[in-house]
Amino acid sequence: MTQREYNTGFCNFHYRVIGWNASIRPKRFPGAIRLSFKPQTQERKVLVRTDSGLLLSESLAKHEASREAVLEIVSIPRTFLIDVLGWKENSSGALIEGQFPQNQVELLYETENGGRPVRHKIYNAVFSRPSFDVSTITDNPSADIYKLELTVNATGSGNYNEKLARADAADISIYNNWFD
Repeated sequence: MTQREYNTGFCNFHYRVIGWNASIRPKRFPGAIRLSFKPQTQERKVLVRTDSGLLLSESLAKHEASREAVLEIVSIPRTFLIDVLGWKENSSGALIEGQFPQNQVELLYETENGGRPVRHKIYNAVFSRPSFDVSTITDNPSADIYKLELTVNATGSGNYNEKLARADAADISIYNNWFD
C-alpha cells in the first residue's frame, strides 16, 4: 500500500527574479499563507462542412497551456514590491508604484507530504498588479490577507514538466542546496 501524498505545512517561501545574476540567492518572502493553482486550457472550435451542410462541430481543448494561481499573504515585502512589481523608492524613502515590468520569477517553497518535507520550485511565474481593499475598523478586527494573482507560463521548450520541480529529503544534496 502506498502512502497518499498531500501538501501541508506550507513554509520557506522565496522568490528570485529570472535574469538576475545566477549567483544571487533567492529572497525570503515571509507571510505566505496559501498558493492555489488552476490549470488553464486553450479552446478551439472545429467545424467540418460538406456539400449537404454541417457534418461535425467539435471543441478541442489544449490543456496545460499555462497555470493561473493565487498567492495569499499577510503582507507584501518591500523588496518584492521593488524587485518584482516595479515600485520605486523616492528621495524621502517612500515607495511609489512605478511602471509595471512583468518580471518573470522563480518561486521556491516547502511543504510536508505525508510527514516528509518536500521543496518545490515554480519557473516562469509572472505576477499581476495586486488589488487591495480599504475598510474601517470593526468590532471584530481580522488580519487583511493580500491576494496576488500570477500566471505560470511554459518554458522555451513548452514542456509542462519544466514549469515545476521538486526534491524531497531523500535527494539530500539537491534538497540542502534548494534555496542557493
